[in-house]
Amino acid sequence: MPKVAELVTSHRVHPGDQFQMRPGYANFQPVQRGELLAHDAGGPITAISDGLILMPLYQPQGSDGFFIVKPVIFDF
Repeated sequence: MPKVAELVTSHRVHPGDQFQMRPGYANFQPVQRGELLAHDAGGPITAISDGLILMPLYQPQGSDGFFIVKPVIFDF
């Protein structure tokens, strides 16, 4: 797990979207651009970037479906 991560994108969920993550994902699991992550009433939802997936603890109760983050590396 990275100590610091940069948000690449987030997928918002709206009432009536019928959002469903594909099973088997774990927080900070690597994902690749184009990878099928979920489905909703509009069809398949794919990763728009390589990165690490982060899913909110109370996903079904809020408006956040998932986030894609990238580790931040500091050069000192």
